[in-house]
Amino acid sequence: MTKFTWDKLLCDKRLSSLGNNSINKNKEENKVSFDSDYKRILTSPAFRRLQDKTQVFPLERNDFVHTRLTHSMEVAMIARELAMRICDYKYKKDELTSYKEQICRIVESASLLHDIGNPPFGHFGEDIIREWFSHKFEECLRKVNTEREKNKLNKLAIDNYLSDLKNFEGNAQALRIVTKLHNFFGNHGMDLTVGTLNTIIKYTRNSKESDNQKTGKIVDKKIGYFLSEQDIFNKITTETEVGHSRHPLTFILEAADDIAYLTADIEDSFEKGVTDFDKFKNFLTSFYETCQLNSTHLEELIKKDIADKNKEHRNVIFSKIRQYMIDAAKFSFTNNYTSIMNGDFNQDLFKGSHSEGLHEALSQFSRQHIFNDKNILKLEVSGHTILTFLLDKFIPAVIPPKPVSKLDKKLWALIAKKHVKVYEECKENITDDNELLYHRILMVTDFISGMTDSYAHDLYLILSGNEI
Repeated sequence: MTKFTWDKLLCDKRLSSLGNNSINKNKEENKVSFDSDYKRILTSPAFRRLQDKTQVFPLERNDFVHTRLTHSMEVAMIARELAMRICDYKYKKDELTSYKEQICRIVESASLLHDIGNPPFGHFGEDIIREWFSHKFEECLRKVNTEREKNKLNKLAIDNYLSDLKNFEGNAQALRIVTKLHNFFGNHGMDLTVGTLNTIIKYTRNSKESDNQKTGKIVDKKIGYFLSEQDIFNKITTETEVGHSRHPLTFILEAADDIAYLTADIEDSFEKGVTDFDKFKNFLTSFYETCQLNSTHLEELIKKDIADKNKEHRNVIFSKIRQYMIDAAKFSFTNNYTSIMNGDFNQDLFKGSHSEGLHEALSQFSRQHIFNDKNILKLEVSGHTILTFLLDKFIPAVIPPKPVSKLDKKLWALIAKKHVKVYEECKENITDDNELLYHRILMVTDFISGMTDSYAHDLYLILSGNEI
């Protein structure tokens, strides 16, 4: 008997209905609910904006490298295939068969959402925001307090909330976007089902809880939600009954993400001329010869697929790589099914699998031959300049409860109305000045992290006076 049950894990209650004593619908209605999630995500502005957000390489006109949008669509495709193969696999526990359609739709929807909280300029954008609040916010607060004596705030009280920003995480921002910032229905964001929402929560600690160095658990590697969404996190995980464990379908989502980005980043590097297919093949061969990891699929790729001159075309090779890794993830999920369903499984699906060596080889090749490319480094330096400038500009303007100077009023007016609205709603239930400041800061990080690369760049040029 496992700890989790699929009836709970695939909960089709929506955020707006929690607490209404509603019960799960029958299976046919259940399928329609998850189909509706998919439509809501696909037609949302937040999802469309992913088309102008960097995956790895700088976006250029007349170029065909991956964006966050195309990456998310590929993750959804891989996640669906992996989920189907897991559900179709005949092993001791065959209860997945009857839930196949719901499981496939949930992992598709979660895949479309998994990067929706990432700021402009790739994962480096997260680092920039963390760095700013770790090293510049205190000086900014002190300066504003000195200039405006009437608006003095308690730094010690603010630090209690500042941990969120010092640990800013796209996964936590994703939960905030889909539950608060996109008003599809009332004040519940996209108002998605609990099953879909829980699947996108890769990590289950907040910024005030212990980090992974203390626990060693995969769910503690990063923060999974902000303090502002503590209540929402509790509601979701109470309904599915996973608590602080990882939802089983999240393992499928994470594996699909790994497969998609590990192959796409390398394929894009060929298109950009950063590296080439021969160098890649030579690296794999050399890695295999020294690899101490489980490398069954890597061995087959080198001795059979790459050696076969009829399969020289790189598209065929990368298709093979994806299939090998899907097969490994399927084996790992089914082989560790009981542990996953008990909330005890504490590693990704490639650890100890037939593709562990292949996974590590792809990761090392990217680190050694792609991520130090000058164009990527230029993008990151440019992103640092842009996001730092925007934070320098907007955060001081929102430290006072209301705009004080004419410049502050103009900056407040530039923040998207939906973000201001979320803050105004917080004021109805919060009286503590320090907590309200936390929500004003979130209003700015919501605005900035939601920008596309192009919008952030253009706004920087205009506000800095470099372009009128």
